Formats: sequence, structure tokens, C-alpha cells
Amino acid sequence: MNLTIRRPDDMHCHFRWDDRLKTVLGFTARVFGRGLDMPNWKIPGHPWGTEKSPWAPGVRAQDVLEHRAMIQALCEEHGWDFEPIGCIYITEETDTAMIEEAARAGIKACKTFFRGVSTNSGWGVRDPLSVGHQRLLSAMQAHGLVNSMHVEKPGVFILDAEREALSVFERIVKTFPALRSVIEHISTADAVRMVMNLETPNVAATITPHHLLMTLDDVLSGGIRPHNYCMPVLKRPEDREALIQAAISGDRRFFFGSDTAPHERHTKESSCGCAGVFCAPVAMPVVAAVFEHYGALDRVNWFTSESGPEFYDLPLNEGTITLVKRPWRVRASYGDPEHPEKCIIPYLAGEELAWQVEGVDFS
Repeated sequence: MNLTIRRPDDMHCHFRWDDRLKTVLGFTARVFGRGLDMPNWKIPGHPWGTEKSPWAPGVRAQDVLEHRAMIQALCEEHGWDFEPIGCIYITEETDTAMIEEAARAGIKACKTFFRGVSTNSGWGVRDPLSVGHQRLLSAMQAHGLVNSMHVEKPGVFILDAEREALSVFERIVKTFPALRSVIEHISTADAVRMVMNLETPNVAATITPHHLLMTLDDVLSGGIRPHNYCMPVLKRPEDREALIQAAISGDRRFFFGSDTAPHERHTKESSCGCAGVFCAPVAMPVVAAVFEHYGALDRVNWFTSESGPEFYDLPLNEGTITLVKRPWRVRASYGDPEHPEKCIIPYLAGEELAWQVEGVDFS
């Protein structure tokens, strides 16, 4: 069985700033035409850094453009036809001039975290409804940038963190109705219902492959499995089912964003392990398997290749990829085998998958 679709876009990627970029970029660039390059990197020696933390994320347009150049250089070296989509990190120090500068530089989105809710979110905002942040939202709206939000509230029980933050997101949507806003990597039925109930084309949500397959049991039941740990944390079976139904529905407000997040093995298998699932090598095979199971293979193209770029006002990709129903086994790790502690463990490591991307061998 073969399924040929328009070349897909990954609307939520983490590529890192350090040498991990060389290890992980190809898993996205060889399959996807574009990827939204999330800016919560650690840039060493950044001028916004401090003596205590001598780094900062991608808070300026020039940071994003520098990372874009790093990605493009690797793509040119390997012959990969891939375009990173720029996104700046919103902090308490961001001002409207920085939003305008980002728009002039061709950056498409602004990433907002509640401070302290996820990886490298310590630079995030304390209150997305503050007067200062609303000035930034107004500037995003005026310059056509997408408001990309990690919608979880800090300081509440972790399984309720997304639900408790939805009212903040809803308030933003109603205050800035012309602003395109995305709830990144939704994890609850509550979030699905809110996107549907808002009934506006200016609201959307990304859905990851691992949130389509797993629940919290896959992290905690029978022993801790740190490589399945992500933020937002996996939720209940009914939440997973709601995400699946949203993904296969054909509703253009739900589209693919892998949230692929590579961490070295020693930082995952730790007494305080990092959140993040490195799913890029298996992203499209997982989507194909889920959609096949629900009799919705005819909607994969909408979910992965059309809805995201349409929301971001990007042209659809010209080429195609073909998904082939042919079993393969996911590698146990990627990276230098002489330094196993620094290798990156992929999602579904060691497992056999039914689908693969034709002409792309990640086994």
C-alpha cells in the first residue's frame, strides 16, 4: 500500500543551537519542506545573558536569522531542500520595535511561554494578559505575525496546567480577533473543544505524533520511561481520543507539529530528566499508522501538508513524498556510539513500524 501526499511541513520543531543540530536536522529536512524553528535554544555568550546564566534564547531577529543561516548551510552541504520558518522568543524585555524588526526580517511567529512551564522557559512572561504583553500582541496583529503559545499555567497540578491556561488564551483571542493564534502541542479534550467553540479561522492548534499514540501510562506504568516524557505531559485516554478525532476530522484549524525535541541520553536518563520526545525519525510513519487505523488516510494530506501553511499564509509545497506500508525497525539511538551517554534516543526506539517514507532510510 502506498500513499503519495504533498510534501508536508512540520509546524513545531526544536533543532538546538549546539552540535545536536548536525545530528538531528536531517531527520526533518529529508522529509519535510519547511519547519517552524522554535527559539528556546541556549545561545552561549548571548549579550542578554548574565553571569549566573551566560546564555539566552532567540529573543532577537538577528538570533533567528543566525540560526536560519546555520540550518541553511547544513542543508546546502547535504543537498537537502528544506526551509526553516523563523520564530522569536517573547520575554519581559521584548518591545514593539523588536516585533516590527522581526516582521521586516521575514520571521513568521512569536513564541510565548508562561515563565517556567517547559524546557528553557525561564525567560518567558509572567502574565500574558499584562498591559505590556498586550502591546506586543497588538504589534503582532498589526505586522501579521502568528502568536504561537505554549498554553500551560505554572504553579498548578500538572495534569490541569493546560486546562487552567485556556481561559488566558481565549481572552487573548477575543481581545485581538485579527491576530492569528496557535495553541502549540495540545494535549487535552478541553483544548480541542475550545478551538472548535471559538469558531474563528484565526485560531489553530498543533498536534504531535506522540500525543496521538500515548497516554500518561506510557511514561509511568510498569516503570519510568523517560524518553516518553514531554511537556505538556501526556494525559488520559479520553484526551488522546479527542486529539485523534481532531486530527482526522479534516478541520483545517488542527495541523501537524511534531514538537521533536532532542536531548542527549544522560539528560533524559537522569534524576531530573528533561522533557522532550525526539520523534522526527518516526513522525510521518506514526501519522500514517494512526490515520490508517481510523480509516482516514485520505485526510493525511490536509493534516500534514495543507492546513499548516494555509494558516501561516505560506504557499503549499510543490513536491510530494510517498509513504509505503513496509515494515522497518527504529534504531536504538543516533549519534556517536563511542559516547553512548551523548547519543539521542528516538521515539519508539527498537520498535517495528508498519509505514516508512519511500527513499528515506532512518533504520
